[in-house]
Amino acid sequence: MATRTGLQLLAPMIGLLLWGCAEAETDWPQIPAAPTPTPTMTLQAAASAAPQLPLQTYRDEAYGFTFDYPAGWMLEPVSLGDRSPTAYQLTSWVHAPGMASAVPPGGSIMSIGVQHWDPKGDLDAFVAQRKSAWRASGLTISDEEEVILANGSRALAGVVTEPGEGQGYFLFTLVGEDYLFATGDGEVLLLASVAQSLR
Repeated sequence: MATRTGLQLLAPMIGLLLWGCAEAETDWPQIPAAPTPTPTMTLQAAASAAPQLPLQTYRDEAYGFTFDYPAGWMLEPVSLGDRSPTAYQLTSWVHAPGMASAVPPGGSIMSIGVQHWDPKGDLDAFVAQRKSAWRASGLTISDEEEVILANGSRALAGVVTEPGEGQGYFLFTLVGEDYLFATGDGEVLLLASVAQSLR
């Protein structure tokens, strides 16, 4: 997978992962896939068992959410279009700003941001729509679970697998009436740990 590029990994899979079934938007957040084995324990338990690395904390002032990520990872704002007014890309390697092209072997990449979608404030409907699109495309969802974040917010998380291609991690929750997403490619348990630090 080292030859795939940044947030455009597995473009056909990504389009169906996060775009609406009825309307293909080009500005939806993307879930790349990685050749990581499916965890055997729940993601929530696994996230706490992920490698314990020194952490940095980032706070988005516009929407008020905070997350922790490994020190040494690169964080930069990215533009995902009008439906995602706030988005960040995290990479486990350092690169020139805006130039996270090829994911190096063993590397991890994650997007965290806000998604506008109607109806507002209905996490179950938001996730059901995504899951319907994934299944229609032949993807499977594994290790799906409900997670309670540190701030008491409910989140839905899991792993999406495309046969022969690999896996992508996802977590969706609410921020106000909008949707907060964390999607990634790489070391699934470490990505789960970052995503589940959202608060």
